[in-house]
Amino acid sequence: MDDSVEGRALHRARERRERREQVLEGDDRGPSDLHSPSPVRQRSAKQVATFHTHGRSTPGWRPPRKGSMDVQPSLMEEVTSQLLRYEPPSAQFWDPATVTWSALWGFMNLTYVMIAVAALRILLLNYLRSEPILDMEFLEWSLEGAVDTLALYALMVLGSLSVFALHWLAAHQYISVPLREMLYRFASGVHLLVPYKVFLNRSLSPVPAFFIALQSMVLLMKHHSYYINLRALQIESGGLHPERVRLRDFLYFLVVPTLVYRVDGYPQSPKIRPLFLVNRTLQALGCMFLIYEVVVYSMLPEFKRVNEVPTLQFVVDLMMPAVLLWILLFVATFEVILNVFAEVTYFGDRRFYNDWWNSINLGEFSRKWNRPVHDWLYMHVYQPLLRRGYGKVVAQSCVFLFSAVFHELILSITFLRVRIYLFALMILQIPMITAMSGLPLHSDKHRWMRRAANIWFWFGMFLGPALLFLIYCKDYYQEHERA
Repeated sequence: MDDSVEGRALHRARERRERREQVLEGDDRGPSDLHSPSPVRQRSAKQVATFHTHGRSTPGWRPPRKGSMDVQPSLMEEVTSQLLRYEPPSAQFWDPATVTWSALWGFMNLTYVMIAVAALRILLLNYLRSEPILDMEFLEWSLEGAVDTLALYALMVLGSLSVFALHWLAAHQYISVPLREMLYRFASGVHLLVPYKVFLNRSLSPVPAFFIALQSMVLLMKHHSYYINLRALQIESGGLHPERVRLRDFLYFLVVPTLVYRVDGYPQSPKIRPLFLVNRTLQALGCMFLIYEVVVYSMLPEFKRVNEVPTLQFVVDLMMPAVLLWILLFVATFEVILNVFAEVTYFGDRRFYNDWWNSINLGEFSRKWNRPVHDWLYMHVYQPLLRRGYGKVVAQSCVFLFSAVFHELILSITFLRVRIYLFALMILQIPMITAMSGLPLHSDKHRWMRRAANIWFWFGMFLGPALLFLIYCKDYYQEHERA
């Protein structure tokens, strides 16, 4: 009897072992067999239905067979794959809520907390050291001549009305078209040279000078786009009809965040959102505060001893602050200020930039990071050259040259001296862009090459601004010390 009992026990143990091996090997039976009356099979079915992978239930999961792999992607990989397949909506006005926020909102909160801690840390340390909580010397220096700066900007805006007046007079046949062409070119030259002349005589700080130089270029580009599109309409319709030249349209074009004039109007947003404006206003104040902190506590001490420290040390010390300053200025300009202007003017096209952080060279970056300027260059420089028979390479090089000249002109007005440092750095990128154009960087088989090119691009973004600060600040402080 003992032998029979022992035999039956060994037999049952052997059956249990065989069934367990079948479950672990995946079992070739279909899903309906999972609900067999066997107690072992019932437990296996329960395990199959409740198996978890990194905390996520996967009904119907079964262990892989021997020699096979069943790797579940991580949540970050899933979000990344969704973003790679994501295409912006084609609507002219849309709600920016996407899968990115729903999946990564905690990381965004962490980012905000880290920024707040970094910003308040300096203020707290100054308070504990019994020092002024915030150094206001740079702010007072930057606001010197603020009244004159605003007055000059108001005169520039009023001067813009002369461009409209020329087209209105020509449309009503008070002046001839050739006379309008000549007077327009004269007005553009005056508009470009007056700010430089005023600041050269008054020697104000670089902050108001940069503001006036930038606004002068913006108004000049708007004037040219208005002139070109009205002239094209005149040629197309055989004459410029007076109802097409309206002061309301011109003034609206001056305040909307675009540089290209559209005769047929722009996409419109349905309404003004007060909470959106409040949110963007708070973001603008936060960005301005962070910019001030970065300049005062991380950059000005390095600027003041630019003639005392080795060049390499100065560049290394300014790499992080320079990139951080540039990113803050980008966010304040394209994500906050332009959106505020678009909201209050019912301007529907809010795509002011593309994914510039994925760029592989300066050419792609220049096309993506500033869409208003890129659209203007494309409409008024690139396309006219193609229509005149020039090739794409020549047209792209001319666009890049034109952009380099305008950037250098803004810095020349800002620092009140003509240099070609930024111009030279941008021109040196043309051979590199041409050489990289032949590489299969957009092929799925060579993604590593595109990633390597993007890493090289970011290395240039860290090094380039620091070098520009070095050479321009060195000249500025040397001139200031001699004065």
